[in-house]
Amino acid sequence: MLYAILCYHDEDTVCAWSQEHNDKVMSDLGVVEEKLAKAGKSS
Repeated sequence: MLYAILCYHDEDTVCAWSQEHNDKVMSDLGVVEEKLAKAGKSS
């Protein structure tokens, strides 16, 4: 089975994020991707 993870928001909102907030969002996404990879659920 294939999974898709969508991490998005309104472009104006995302562009207004601080670098710290963006780093946190990307870090959280990385944690999810790592869990999927360890479970053999990523490509």
